[in-house]
Amino acid sequence: MKIYESVAELFEHITPKKLANIINLSKSQIYRYAEDPESSGSRLPADLIPVITRISGCNIIIQNLCSLCGGVFVPIKDEEDNKNIDYMKIVQTRIDATKTIIDANIDKKITKEELKQIKKTIYESIMASAKYIQSLEEEEK
Repeated sequence: MKIYESVAELFEHITPKKLANIINLSKSQIYRYAEDPESSGSRLPADLIPVITRISGCNIIIQNLCSLCGGVFVPIKDEEDNKNIDYMKIVQTRIDATKTIIDANIDKKITKEELKQIKKTIYESIMASAKYIQSLEEEEK
């Protein structure tokens, strides 16, 4: 899915007119963000993405953008939700560990320093997972 298609899908959550009024743009400009920029549409400026997400309460544009970049979007539902933050740390530390392994294997030879970095990132991933499991167990009590 392309970004402009995500904007079109966003209209199921907030009307273009309401969005235009809130962010002080013309309704026609909002509609152009939902059209292919290669034809008659306009590219959505990156700085509008978090604004539109907060206003609409819909993460579709960010989810799509992350997917296009080969990643995933894990929202924080509540800044006080430590369980969600711990979960995100697990995801990030596993991504970091995987990237470290891939980077070290580029030349098909892992140096002592690269091995040390791999062990460190895997350890961080394990610790983040353990903290998450501990928080779940404490919640059950």
